[in-house]
Amino acid sequence: MIDKKISEEYEKYIICFQFSGSKLYTAYGPDLNSDGGDKFLVDENFNILLFRSCDYINKYIQKNSENANLFDAERLIKWAHLNDDFSCQASYDLDSVASLIRSTEIKYEYFEANIRCLLDFINLFKDYYYQINDNTFDKILGNSNLNTFLDFAYDGYPWKSNFNSLEQKYEAFVNQVNNQGVLFDTMKMYDYFIKRFRIISE
Repeated sequence: MIDKKISEEYEKYIICFQFSGSKLYTAYGPDLNSDGGDKFLVDENFNILLFRSCDYINKYIQKNSENANLFDAERLIKWAHLNDDFSCQASYDLDSVASLIRSTEIKYEYFEANIRCLLDFINLFKDYYYQINDNTFDKILGNSNLNTFLDFAYDGYPWKSNFNSLEQKYEAFVNQVNNQGVLFDTMKMYDYFIKRFRIISE
């Protein structure tokens, strides 16, 4: 298995996307040689490189060690070189994201899972969006409703116990957030995100 100490030392990780019924893997972590923002392994066109096996990530990085698109290249290459066997360290279910954003609302029955699902995806999207220095979604990311949702998700739901029950959490949420608007905005982000996938079999 991948050495967690090495990943912690170099701050580089393998993450997995559940997408269209398949598991796809990529390298991810902060660019300590630049702005410190979390970045994905991308190609020359800034498409996210996704692999059907964790082991292919190591081979790709070693083979493309001179590639200018490798983020935090020196640490990334050392991290890849020091690991003989790779495994995923975090997973994101994009199929669940797709199902959720195509529904009409965030329902009470699945409230906790849906809030986490949306929050995780929006954070991944923002990491990629800032990595490629795009401005396509500046208006959406500055949208007051989306930011009200993010404020609630961070301050009112996962991290604090402001509420005594799930009912109170859900009531506060629907009173503050137009959840149909959040789902619509997230759908735009999702469609953009998956169009930037480049899947490599080996």
